Amino acid sequence: MAKRTFGELLDKKRRALILYRQNRVSKTIYDKAVADVEEAKSSIATYAKVPTKYLDNLWIEVEPSSTHVYYGGKPRPYLGNHGHHVISFDGRVTYMRRPGQKHGQKNHLIPLRRCKPKRRR
Repeated sequence: MAKRTFGELLDKKRRALILYRQNRVSKTIYDKAVADVEEAKSSIATYAKVPTKYLDNLWIEVEPSSTHVYYGGKPRPYLGNHGHHVISFDGRVTYMRRPGQKHGQKNHLIPLRRCKPKRRR
């Protein structure tokens, strides 16, 4: 089986839910799609070094240049006092903030590039 991206798995889950609600597919097909997404979420979180106690409270946001993993917020993973890790498109964890930790430069694992102002002639 070919590897699928997280976005493709989410689309498959959404399509399965729609078809299940229309009684066009069985519950087992929908359950398999849900299980695939949960497995992918778990592997992404493990790769991003999210503590295991938060694996049941995740929100993953996929962007063209990076993947954001939010966890540990109350009542939702991306709300109040959440942790936030970022995986760049090349697979490096570039940002890591634990729940309760303040925002700031210290959370960037790879230094931010500063643009040097162009000299005027």
